Amino acid sequence: MLALTSPVPYAVYQRRLARVEEPKADFIAEPGPLPGRTVVRFAGTAAPNSAVSLRIMTADVPRELVAPELGLRTDSKGRFSCRIALPAGGWYLANLRQGGKEISIAPFGIGEVYLIAGQSYAGNYHSSRMAVTEPKGRVVALSPRRKLWRVAHDPQPTLDYPEDGERYWAHVNRMQAMFHMHQRFDGGSIWPLVGDMLVGVLGVPVGFANLSFGGSGIEKWHPDEKLFEYMRDIALSLGRFRAVLWAQGEKDVQDGMAPEEWSRRLKRIQRALAEDLDFTPDWLVAKSTKHPTVYSLPEREDALRAAVDKLWRRDDTIFPGADTDRLVGDENRAGLGDSAHFSRDGQHRAAWLWFHAIMAHIEHREALAAA
Repeated sequence: MLALTSPVPYAVYQRRLARVEEPKADFIAEPGPLPGRTVVRFAGTAAPNSAVSLRIMTADVPRELVAPELGLRTDSKGRFSCRIALPAGGWYLANLRQGGKEISIAPFGIGEVYLIAGQSYAGNYHSSRMAVTEPKGRVVALSPRRKLWRVAHDPQPTLDYPEDGERYWAHVNRMQAMFHMHQRFDGGSIWPLVGDMLVGVLGVPVGFANLSFGGSGIEKWHPDEKLFEYMRDIALSLGRFRAVLWAQGEKDVQDGMAPEEWSRRLKRIQRALAEDLDFTPDWLVAKSTKHPTVYSLPEREDALRAAVDKLWRRDDTIFPGADTDRLVGDENRAGLGDSAHFSRDGQHRAAWLWFHAIMAHIEHREALAAA
């Protein structure tokens, strides 16, 4: 049967700013107008021991070839695969032909990919559901359970908002479910807004894999815990990604964890993840210590904020994330009966803060790649 199994629809692959060396490609397309490229694996099935042709084109009409048409041959089981280094951009379309039969997979792209982790401020616990407004829908989200991509309209597919029909409290123990049922784990987020801004500036697709889990203290992300297992699994499935976006801390401020211990645990998580990958991803660590409707602990909040500052200054793989603690007051924070997190205006402002942090990180890495 004629079929394309890779790439999957709406997948985004992380562009590399420097010249692609590994993994080796069977074919390298000419560099496009945008910086960077990456290797994408194409795979599928057709009649055994037969010839097929593969074309990579722009998804826009009129279609333009991104790479010359490739002739491939299936093995005795009807399988084929190849690796093509493609320029940053998209959406792209993969077209497979054999005789008079033809199928296509679209869209997919080469752009920026982020793994999001932390607690509820990174998830769907805000007042308003947001929608991607980028005209081509080039802001996408990966379901951490189903491992399928879709346009990143709210609510985001997160670990505590499954999209596979299972109810939220099937994934957590009874006490956690009772604690969270009054909150909107299926509310709005900031990520459609962040993605729209990034695509508008960078001109490439943006993908988010959001593993946030409401109420999770940093100990729940320890390498021996289930949340870390999900993080490692998704990180491996992504291959390369630009950075981890970490937004967590409120639970540990409330519980009185020493800031030095919080920092040690974060570094332990970072090291354990890097050990399982073939690269060391950067981390953008937010200042996320305030939860005004639950507690007011300014001394603890300031101490953890100072600990985050030390991490940024001392580690060349940790960068400033958004300082969302700046967003206080009724104009930014919603009430407990609404979501206990950001208001609609607060969501927009938090998105701007994350956009600027992400752009500063990209510009830093671009400068290093060009040096």
